[in-house]
Amino acid sequence: MLIKRTYKETAKVSKEGHKALAEFLPLQQRLYNGASQERESYYRATGQSISQFDQCNSLKVVREEFPEYEKYGVHVVKECLTPRRSRNQKIL
Repeated sequence: MLIKRTYKETAKVSKEGHKALAEFLPLQQRLYNGASQERESYYRATGQSISQFDQCNSLKVVREEFPEYEKYGVHVVKECLTPRRSRNQKIL
């Protein structure tokens, strides 16, 4: 028998925090969707998958073209390029 236990925690964020998240989340969403599209088009063109290393290297170009990513650390922006299964394994 498998028992699932969950824990829910709510974040108490200030008004400034809400503004920062409202600014940050669409950027992450755009980056995630662009990376997903890049993986899909690369696979269709070559029949191979693009590595996470290559996508993280292309992040340098993105940060140069879009200065709004400069105010966030690379490790924070890179998080959305990490495959979901890797993030879940880190948690467990």
